[in-house]
Amino acid sequence: LSTNAVASLSVNQVKALTTAQVVALSTGEAAALSTAQVAALSTNAIAALETADLAALKTAAIAGLSAQQVAALNSDQVTALTSAQVAALNSSQILALQSSAVAGLQTNDIGALGTAVIAALPAAVLGGLSTAQVAALATRQIAALGTDQLASLSMLQLAALTSAQLGAFGSRQIGALSTAAVDALDPAALIGLKTAALAGLSSAQLAQLGNDAAGASHIDLLSTQQIASLRGAVFAGLSTRQIAALSTAQAAALGSAQIASLDTNGIVALEAADVTALRTAALTGLSADQMRALTAAQLTALTSQQLAALSSLQLGALSSQTLAGLSTANLSGLTTAAIGALSTALIAQLMPAQLAALKTQQVAALSSDQIAALGSQQMVAFSSAQLAALGTRQLAGLSTADLAALDSRGIPGLSTAIIAALNSA
Repeated sequence: LSTNAVASLSVNQVKALTTAQVVALSTGEAAALSTAQVAALSTNAIAALETADLAALKTAAIAGLSAQQVAALNSDQVTALTSAQVAALNSSQILALQSSAVAGLQTNDIGALGTAVIAALPAAVLGGLSTAQVAALATRQIAALGTDQLASLSMLQLAALTSAQLGAFGSRQIGALSTAAVDALDPAALIGLKTAALAGLSSAQLAQLGNDAAGASHIDLLSTQQIASLRGAVFAGLSTRQIAALSTAQAAALGSAQIASLDTNGIVALEAADVTALRTAALTGLSADQMRALTAAQLTALTSQQLAALSSLQLGALSSQTLAGLSTANLSGLTTAAIGALSTALIAQLMPAQLAALKTQQVAALSSDQIAALGSQQMVAFSSAQLAALGTRQLAGLSTADLAALDSRGIPGLSTAIIAALNSA
């Protein structure tokens, strides 16, 4: 038949065409079919159309296909559709496609589908999309996905999501993901998550965020704004591996509630450089248990300004081993109130070099019990200027061994009032 002859066929004649006759149509003859003629084709005839013939159909004819005819299309036929033909399909037609047929849509055609169509796609259809198709979804389409639809995505599909696509997630969507799904997200794409979306994370989800297939943490890829937005209760979900992976810039963005939420293992996991980067306001959230958990390396990493911001109760909770590791420079930076708050057990553990570094104001702040806790090897570390800062009340607790340990450099530092008090004792 010529194209003119095909075009002149009545609707009833078209209905009578066998699948063999439909297969025999040339692309020119297929292109000559009217909308009414194509609408008259049986579902078997539609399924028999060669891909080249289907691509030759007018867009109006494609738009006129019934839901039953659309459902008869296979994935190869759908792949053959032109972008103009796909764009001519309405939402009812798209939804009529078999899930295997939807998988045949070209990536650029997937991205052109309306949000209403995407939101209405069955979970099984979404689950059948290739990773390339998932990556081709526009951000407006991602934002339209429901929680059930997201739950249908495989780990490979989730890993294909880009940072721009993750940026379209809302808190409801991110909160609906399983911990395994969160773990599957590409760490490099996490930078796209908005702080509002991160608010939907649970502590269990956060523990999986930024982990790669090898188990390494890439939490450091999050921005400082993203880290700062994590609520304290959620932040507590970070694993020690994730905490150790925090960058110094991220550590500097942490608040007191976030630091306070960490257990002692989490505190120990902080790198020394991260401890140095902590804001003084963040350190005020440290509990007594957290203070005791600090390692010598972490305490040494604290700056004078950070130490000065710690309360006497916090400093008093330090372990003797940790305090012994404090540098002389940092020790001399402690306030007199902090020095006075140190327990006698802690004072007794101070090294001679540390005592020698104390300022006279700090020495004057020591109580008689603290002085009494010092051994003779510690007493000889005091200079004459430091001894001159002591009062009679403080020296009242000195043992004869301690007094005997004061060498010729220390004795002149004692005031005449103190010497007189000692002689009369």
